[in-house]
Formats: sequence, structure tokens, C-alpha cells
Amino acid sequence: MKLINRKPALTVLAVSALVAFAGTPALPASARTRPAVKSAQAPIAAFTSTTVVIHNFCGFFASFNASGSSAPPGTSITQYTWSFGLVSTSPTAFHSFLPGSHYVVLTVTDSDGVSASTSPHLITGGSGCFGRT
Repeated sequence: MKLINRKPALTVLAVSALVAFAGTPALPASARTRPAVKSAQAPIAAFTSTTVVIHNFCGFFASFNASGSSAPPGTSITQYTWSFGLVSTSPTAFHSFLPGSHYVVLTVTDSDGVSASTSPHLITGGSGCFGRT
């Protein structure tokens, strides 16, 4: 018997040894274990606002309520971050603004560390500084 090409036979033997040996996997258990995958769903950020103009005050106040925000099943919202600088665990916020128009954005973060933001929300108030010259 004459061997014409050794490489294919050696390749087949090598592949056979890697695939399985008596039904056991070729890779150790640590290489087969997949890490836990977090939910691919993001929370939903939403809020309402109310503005109040107070006489003899230069500007206006706004109150915000983000209790309409929601988190995916099995998670909860752990942080509310407002574009005017407030970071809180509460869905409600209050802030004063100078007269004019201002954009507010809310970003919520859930217990898996996934975040979502609202589109910029325009609030307007206070036509000027009342009682001042």
C-alpha cells in the first residue's frame, strides 16, 4: 500500500480528536459557559411640566413629574437625571429659570444600568423681571 497524501489523513484525525471523545465536549466547561445577558430593553423616559410665574421675581419656576417613566420587567428606575443639573432618585423636581424659553431633557437609568432620554421639551415663562427697572 502506497500513501499518496498524508496531510488529509492527519487533518481528519486531528479534527476527530477535537470534536468529541466518547460524547464529551472538546472545550472545557469554563469556555462553554456564557455570561448572563442583561435585558435588551431600555426604560422609557417621560415627564410633564408646569410653569409658574411669580410677580416680583425675575424668571419663573417649573415643576416636573417623571412618574410616567417606566422600566422593563424585572427592573426599576434608579436614577432621574435632568438637563438643568439635578440627579435624583425621585421622579419629581423643581427648578427656577430666567425669563424666556428653555429646553429640558430627562434621562432615566434602570437597575441594569440601561438609560433612555426624552426628546428636548420646550418650556417658556416669565416675560421679564416684574417690579424691577
